[in-house]
Amino acid sequence: MHNRKEYKVVVLGGQPAYVASVTGSGNKRSADGTNRSFATSDILLEFSGRSLERFVKNVPFAITDGLFRVDIFQTRQGKLVVNEFESLDANYDGEATCESVSKTFLLAYWKKVIKAKLAECNLSID
Repeated sequence: MHNRKEYKVVVLGGQPAYVASVTGSGNKRSADGTNRSFATSDILLEFSGRSLERFVKNVPFAITDGLFRVDIFQTRQGKLVVNEFESLDANYDGEATCESVSKTFLLAYWKKVIKAKLAECNLSID
């Protein structure tokens, strides 16, 4: 690894939406002077989108819509590398916390997806 910096890109509804970072703005350089900020948000969003497309192509039954995350590192050669793909849907337990907004979105999203799939089979739920 070029440095220990890791970016986490939040994917919502199958689209990269937000770039988060593990280290704060006060930690932009390591002790040897290595610049830890290795890419712009646009580059990270584009890279995570391409990586997610490749992942879906190679693992077609993986659940990647809803709330998902792509973790990204950089090699010594400056190449971006996916460290992990992670579905975050299972982390929401429905308690009255800041998670309730995400849970509300996810419930509505999956209900819409399921209804559409049932409609394709001439079925419905009410």
